[in-house]
Amino acid sequence: MDDDLPPYLEKQLEAYREDVQALNHMEIPKHIFDGKELHAFVDASEKAYGAAVYVRSTNKNGQISVRLLCAKSGVALLEKQTLPRLELRAAVLGAELTDRVRQDLQLGSESVESVLWSDSTVVILLD
Repeated sequence: MDDDLPPYLEKQLEAYREDVQALNHMEIPKHIFDGKELHAFVDASEKAYGAAVYVRSTNKNGQISVRLLCAKSGVALLEKQTLPRLELRAAVLGAELTDRVRQDLQLGSESVESVLWSDSTVVILLD
């Protein structure tokens, strides 16, 4: 027989359920996609690597807006990996995340320019 959750956990669970339900009503402003640029920033350390995808848009008045669309990270495996290898993993993650954003938002390759940013010479030299 399962025990009931303590009241404080029950309260947290209910708040989480409400937050998840609110996602059904979330709207992304249309003007976000008028800007034509996706920028993915990638980096790594000896313990982790990550990528973040931003959209840069310019409105009719020339005002520039930059917003974070999504981010993802990974933890370095227990066996020792070199920093260049982790930097490459971050670059691949950034490219995959950018591609996923394009697919999910149905952005064609002609309509939105993509730029991948990295401070790693290993990644930059692959271009």
